Amino acid sequence: MRRTILAIMLALALVLIPVGSAFAAKTADVTITATGGKLSITITKGTPWEIGTVVQEETIETAVTRFGVDNDGTVNADITIHGHDTEPAGGGTLWTLSEDGTAGSDIYGLNFSRQAAPGWTAIPKTTPAVYLSGFTPAAGVDEFGLQILTPTVITDTTNLQTAIVTLSAAKA
Repeated sequence: MRRTILAIMLALALVLIPVGSAFAAKTADVTITATGGKLSITITKGTPWEIGTVVQEETIETAVTRFGVDNDGTVNADITIHGHDTEPAGGGTLWTLSEDGTAGSDIYGLNFSRQAAPGWTAIPKTTPAVYLSGFTPAAGVDEFGLQILTPTVITDTTNLQTAIVTLSAAKA
């Protein structure tokens, strides 16, 4: 009888022990590997462009070798370009940058031309234009020029206007 009771107790003990949970994993890993790269561009020459006094409805151009941009990073880059409204000194009337490179009343146009791809392309202010895609670090300096079309009517003739052109890089 003792054996029977002992066998029943042992059978109950085995039934009550949760077998699967003793071997379940409580953690799992995902391994991530990455190599660091450097995304960087530099304007190598030509800035600032000091034009001097301008009149309305004037088109002024640099040589297409006036400015240079270099991919001094370690990864290929897609370069975009955009401009801004002017910043007048002394709180005067600003010139608005047109989206299509043309001029109007207190609106100026701005265009660029790459030496490697001649022809004027508008520099917009809201949606950047493609300057160069897949620019490799080994490519050397890419040269470009600028063209400005002064407003057809200039209401502020006393304050210096400063315009900024921004080139931005993203990993290609």
